Amino acid sequence: MFALLSSAWTVPSLIGPVIASTLADLTSWRGVFLLMLPLIAIAATLTLPGLRKLDRTHQAAEAGPAQPWWKGPLAMSVLLTAGTALLLQALLLKNLALLIPLAVVGAVVGVLSLRHVVREGTLSLRPGVGAGIGIRFLLCAVYFGSEAFLPLGLQELRDVSATEAGLGLSAGAITWVVGSMLQAKRDGKGAGGRSSGVALGFAILLAGVLVMALGMLSDAVPALIAVAGWAIGGVGMGIAFNASTTDTMEQAPAERQGEVSGALQLSQTLATAVLAGLGGAAIALTHDYDGSTRTALSCTFLLTAVLALAGTVASRRLRPAASAR
Repeated sequence: MFALLSSAWTVPSLIGPVIASTLADLTSWRGVFLLMLPLIAIAATLTLPGLRKLDRTHQAAEAGPAQPWWKGPLAMSVLLTAGTALLLQALLLKNLALLIPLAVVGAVVGVLSLRHVVREGTLSLRPGVGAGIGIRFLLCAVYFGSEAFLPLGLQELRDVSATEAGLGLSAGAITWVVGSMLQAKRDGKGAGGRSSGVALGFAILLAGVLVMALGMLSDAVPALIAVAGWAIGGVGMGIAFNASTTDTMEQAPAERQGEVSGALQLSQTLATAVLAGLGGAAIALTHDYDGSTRTALSCTFLLTAVLALAGTVASRRLRPAASAR
C-alpha cells in the first residue's frame, strides 16, 4: 500500500518542477504558491466525499490521566512551533550577543515541548515505535534537508537554468517510487528484513548525498552528476521510508495507530523545517561574514551526511531485540 501511495508522486514529480521553473522564469516564483490554491480545492473535492463513506466504528483508545490544558498536546504543539521559529529566526541575526542566547532558548523550548507531542522514547530512540518515529526524523532531515538546496546550488554554483535544476527534483521523486517498489518486493522477509532495508536505504541515501554534493560543489565534474546523485538518493529514500513506516505502524496497537501516524508526520515536517532552516541560516551567516554559498552548502551536506550515518546505526533499533528474533 505504501508503494502504491508513493507511485502517486510520479506524474506530479514529472510536471511539477517544469511548471514551477517556467513560472519562475516567465513571471515570479511567487506565482508557484498561487498555483497551489486551485489544486487544494480539487484535492478536497476528490477526497472528502470518499472520507464521509468510511466505516467509523473503531476501538477507542484508553483515556490517559487528566492533565492541565497547558500540558496538553495542543499547547505543546504551539510551544514547539514557537521554539522552532525562535531558533531559526535567531540564527539570522548578525549580533552574536543576541543570536546565541535566543537560539539556545528556542532549542530548549522546542525540545522540551517535543517530548510531550511524540510518543515516549522517541528522543532516546527507544527500540520499537519510538525509534521508528526518530528514524523518520533522520530520514527526512537527510533527504529534504539536502534536496532543498539542490536547485539553488545548481543555479548559483554551476550556472544551470531553473528548468534544468528541476530535473534533480524530478529524478529524486521518481526513483523514490522505484525504491518503494523494490522494498515492497523484499518486504516478505519480515521484521529483520525491514531493519536491514532501513540500513540499506540510509546507505544508498548517503551515497546519493555525496554524489550530489560532488556534482554541485566541484567544477571538475559535469553539473548533471548532481542530478544523478539525487536519483541515487531517491532509491535509498524509497527503500528506507517504506520499510521504517511499515514496521513502525505494525508495532503500534490498533487503537493508537492514528496517534503514531500523526507523530510520524510531525517528525517528517519538523525535520524538513529544521534542516531547511539551518541550511538557509548557514547561507545567511556565511554571506554576513564574507563567506560563500559554496561554503554554506558544504556545511549543510556534511551535516546531512552525518545524519545519514546516524540513521544507519539507528536502524538496528527499529525493533526490540525479542521482536526481531
